[in-house]
Amino acid sequence: MKQFSTKTQKSETEKSEDKKTEEYDKYYQPPEDFESTPEFKWYRRAMFLFGKFVKYTSWAAFAIFCYHMYLIKQHKTPEDKYYTNETFLRAARFIDWSIWDIKKVFTQPAMSKMLPDRFPGMQYPKVLVLNLKGTLVHQTYGLGVGVELFKRPGLSTFIYRMSRNYEVCIFGMGDAGEINEVCEALDPK
Repeated sequence: MKQFSTKTQKSETEKSEDKKTEEYDKYYQPPEDFESTPEFKWYRRAMFLFGKFVKYTSWAAFAIFCYHMYLIKQHKTPEDKYYTNETFLRAARFIDWSIWDIKKVFTQPAMSKMLPDRFPGMQYPKVLVLNLKGTLVHQTYGLGVGVELFKRPGLSTFIYRMSRNYEVCIFGMGDAGEINEVCEALDPK
């Protein structure tokens, strides 16, 4: 007869599982000084709360601004409506005016007429539009000299002959005073 000992022997699979568990505990368990719920330092918590405060107040201010923008668009006198703030109303009016101004710049011409009014019964001459910089004059910049403008060869004769048959309009990108000064220098008549 076989005698059984009180100690049970583990099978090979149980031994390998115990070994895996020991390795897991060794590498995947947090260190002993690690707390399960770490406490943040007071300044980190304060910065977190400050960030939340800024975020939610920004959203609230944006919502109030949108409400005032709605009042300006929908009502002729938004000051008479409930829940208006003068600062937000001024800001909404400024933004509304800015949008209108930008829209006007991109959708409407800069000037209504390029030619002056004629007397009744006069025929309008044909119009010749010339570009100032790059076509009529050449602009260079010299160090110590500044900006220099050079007339194209034969420009005076060309303008004189074209002004007999056409109304000559000079178009230029830049300051109006600068363009007028250059035009007067090209043809004082």
